[in-house]
Amino acid sequence: MDIKEKITELLLSTGRENIGNVLEYMESNGFFTAPASVSNHNNNEGGLAKHSLDVYEEAMRLNSQLARPLPTTSVTLCSLLHDICKSDQYYMNNKGVACRDNDKIKRGHGVRSMFILKRRCLLPLNYDEEMAIWWHMRCPDFHSSPHERERRESENIPLCRLIQEADRNAANQSGKKKDSPGSEV
Repeated sequence: MDIKEKITELLLSTGRENIGNVLEYMESNGFFTAPASVSNHNNNEGGLAKHSLDVYEEAMRLNSQLARPLPTTSVTLCSLLHDICKSDQYYMNNKGVACRDNDKIKRGHGVRSMFILKRRCLLPLNYDEEMAIWWHMRCPDFHSSPHERERRESENIPLCRLIQEADRNAANQSGKKKDSPGSEV
């Protein structure tokens, strides 16, 4: 089973209302071919899908170690969709180099991902899921922003902490694999 099939199967397994809208968005906006970044982890074709699946696998591993595991549906949705906004922000040019569409880059891509899911795809998310997607980067530079209260609140939501750690670990592991001789990314 390839990465696209695996992600599709996992998202469908949540049974969440309007998940079909999400899959259509992913397909039409290049989620499965976009890089995850321009110069960091998974900056190759298909890197966004690979990174998302890596985050899912790490989140499920971390969740299994919790005394009180979090709902699998929430972990699946947040880990696979936290970076959905990157699907139309990053692309590979004709020379195979990862590039970004600066007109679509916005500060705070977590909140953009959350809005795409809720407003464009009409995916119902509970409060913890919204916060986990919005604050998956932790964003310590938001201390003086109008969203400081939400950022501080996210620190107390177990799903947020789980997705943050899984995202960080997956990105770090990808970097190690990329730097290792003879490894594939």
